[in-house]
Amino acid sequence: MSMSSNDSFCFLHVAPIINYGEYKTKPIQHSLEKLRSYGIIPNMLIIRTPGDLSEEHIDKLELFSNIRREFIIQNTDVKNIYYVPELFKKQLIVPKICKILDLEYGNYNLDNYYKILDHFDKCNKEIKLGIIGKYLNTPDTYLSIIRAIECAGIELNVKVNIQWVTEKDDLGQYNCFIIPGGFGSRGISDKMKIAEYCRINKIPVLGICLGMQIMVVDCFNSVSEIKGTSTEWDNKDNLYSVIDILPNQNGKMGGTMRLGNFETELVPSKVKDLYGKNVIIERHRHRYEVNNKYVDEIEKSGLKFVGYGTINNDKLMEIVELDNHPFYIGCQYHPEFNSKYNQPNPLFIGLLEAAIHISC
Repeated sequence: MSMSSNDSFCFLHVAPIINYGEYKTKPIQHSLEKLRSYGIIPNMLIIRTPGDLSEEHIDKLELFSNIRREFIIQNTDVKNIYYVPELFKKQLIVPKICKILDLEYGNYNLDNYYKILDHFDKCNKEIKLGIIGKYLNTPDTYLSIIRAIECAGIELNVKVNIQWVTEKDDLGQYNCFIIPGGFGSRGISDKMKIAEYCRINKIPVLGICLGMQIMVVDCFNSVSEIKGTSTEWDNKDNLYSVIDILPNQNGKMGGTMRLGNFETELVPSKVKDLYGKNVIIERHRHRYEVNNKYVDEIEKSGLKFVGYGTINNDKLMEIVELDNHPFYIGCQYHPEFNSKYNQPNPLFIGLLEAAIHISC
């Protein structure tokens, strides 16, 4: 695996520059030495660096890596990941890879990509979105949701200022909210407060997986004399199990989750208008469901079930939507997993549209 005239592959080695007040290249030297011990000699070096390297640093990298400077690419810090392709394009990374592989290099149209950069550079319209998460120390847990929000913001040409909501925050500063998925009882009370706040004050909110279940319990409790709960976070005998374990899964743990793509049938609703379809396919990852025994009581609150799935001939409540509300929608599936920069999931589009309409 070394460089020769008949190579049919290109090995790119990505390595960091360490900044201790000055840039240190020693980690790169050690990593290259380790690769060579395995018989691997990289064709190209991609340097993760906080800022532009000096000519002196590049000379040093070229010397000990034995890689020509034209094949040393700087991956410097940028505003967000959408600027990385432009950074590489300026350094001609694709033509250089084609040169190593002896491939013809053709032109490609990046108009759609530059529209994304224009969005971040020039968009002046902004809304503030709060996420009520329980894993705030590891925000990458919600990275799929963050990217889905960004994709919807690009589509609508609005910047979305995403903030992590805590119990001490002034909720009035936010234009909309997302209650994301999660497991266990921690953080449930804060999520319940947000669902109630959005329901009463008609603030747009999207509940995902656990978030939808929170919304269902909140609406049930707004009309029921006996309080409802979920057996996931509260299993008291004097409470109604509005959210319960999947059918026929009681007493089982481990591989009992409902995982993967499943069909959901939509009925006339705001959600159906957003999707423009009668049947959708979305990805699931959950163990608990709405207890069908309480559906009629739940709908007395104005919360309607507008999407249905099936499992073992059992009807499953997949999507909820509150009457007379700008956007109070919850889904049992994870819409963030099917979002793309040029095809954002309709639920994120609907949430941001409602927030824009209210904020203007």
